[in-house]
Amino acid sequence: MKSTYQHYEIILISSHHEDARWLLEVLKNSGLNNELIWLKDYQRTIDFINGTGLYDGNKLTVNQKVIVINSDFEQYYSVKHMLENHEGSSKFQLVDIDEAKHHFNEVKKNASVRGLFAHKRSVVDLLTKFAVV
Repeated sequence: MKSTYQHYEIILISSHHEDARWLLEVLKNSGLNNELIWLKDYQRTIDFINGTGLYDGNKLTVNQKVIVINSDFEQYYSVKHMLENHEGSSKFQLVDIDEAKHHFNEVKKNASVRGLFAHKRSVVDLLTKFAVV
């Protein structure tokens, strides 16, 4: 039976390429093969949340999700509010990327990268630890 962490979809809400590179590197080093969706602008994000436009028919309530958001994102508070009040909010965790990066760097200082990724679940645990909802 597969572990539940493999069933998480990871949604990145950020207009910064560095955030996408960082998250891809973390996933690559961990050996995880989770689906990653990068929402680069406000309209894509709204379409994804509402299941419209490019994401027509998408439902936030399908599969567990970790939503990683950058507080510099345009309309951050509006998007955060929409997610917090979404009917499917029990199916996802909202994570602040700056807190996750800070924690990741602290852990990395105190352990070898190999040791850090000894357990694949640690990456999802790391991301879900900083839920801001």
